Amino acid sequence: MIDTYIAFGGNFKDTLQTMRQAALMLQCMKGVKNFISSSIYQTSAVSPIPQEDYLNAVCRFQTTLSVRELWSNVQDIECTLGKVSKKKDQPRLIDLDLLFYGDLKMKTDDLILPHPRWNQRLFVLTPLADVTERVPTGLEVQKILEAFQNTHSEKIYTLKERLSHASSSCS
Repeated sequence: MIDTYIAFGGNFKDTLQTMRQAALMLQCMKGVKNFISSSIYQTSAVSPIPQEDYLNAVCRFQTTLSVRELWSNVQDIECTLGKVSKKKDQPRLIDLDLLFYGDLKMKTDDLILPHPRWNQRLFVLTPLADVTERVPTGLEVQKILEAFQNTHSEKIYTLKERLSHASSSCS
């Protein structure tokens, strides 16, 4: 079983419902166990284009899927939920980023692991700290988060709810 982390985000249409659907689809995938999610956080868009605030979360689970199988499934979930390609900084219905797949390091045209900017984004670090103390590379999330908060003025707010609950069932 490989420890896996995925970041969720969006700010277009019913983002909360779309994120919940994505979480359930991930949780119900064959080969996925021990799924947990962070709280959901609201953050201002980091964009020169005026737009709604984003909702963000991170999930952690274990999988027997290969990294390619998992990535394909993640892209299928985005497509099923209505994600369309957009230019940088445009509003997003759903965005799922594979942050870590165990301690695997790889760089291909469509996937870089660990995610190259995971430790430079408050909207990733804050929910990531909800689901783990250390990332697979051994770094302590809370220390990175505190250093980030000391050098950036971004604000983040919790919605005090999670994407999934233990009672979620897969059909």
